[in-house]
Amino acid sequence: MHLPKSSIARLCGAAAALFLFGCGSSSIAGDPATNFAGNWTFGSGSIQPMCNIDGISPVDLTGDTLSIIRVDPTHVSTSLTGSGLMCNVDFTVTGTTATAANGSSCLVNVPVSGTNVPVSIVITSWTLTVSGDTLSMAMKGTATAANILSCTPTADGMATRASDDGGTGG
Repeated sequence: MHLPKSSIARLCGAAAALFLFGCGSSSIAGDPATNFAGNWTFGSGSIQPMCNIDGISPVDLTGDTLSIIRVDPTHVSTSLTGSGLMCNVDFTVTGTTATAANGSSCLVNVPVSGTNVPVSIVITSWTLTVSGDTLSMAMKGTATAANILSCTPTADGMATRASDDGGTGG
């Protein structure tokens, strides 16, 4: 069978496209943690306290920075510091989703009766999902303080990658 030059050119072009697509896919599949690495700024998001005491305000994440460092191809380490909030949590990455280890925790200062009470949120689930330069997150946890405060906080938010960041952190 003899193919005309135009058919050969199309066949070669298709093969080249498949090769390039395959290379891109394998690098993501082989090192998905790279997609998460960098500094992310929350454009929206909050932690809803969901406590047994009324009047505890949500923690606004807007403007806070989540720094993510690639540990290895399937693990990242995060640091989130904001107004009254500190989280350093490790995640396992599969594809475009990173999942926090159960039992990880964050520390948040909660104003109760005019006093800031440090409360540890024990993470029951926390996922980060990356799509290009956009990161979404969803978190659930439990928290208690001084046998008075009992909470089941939830959080969600959207962040964008800082434009000057291009490092993989590892």
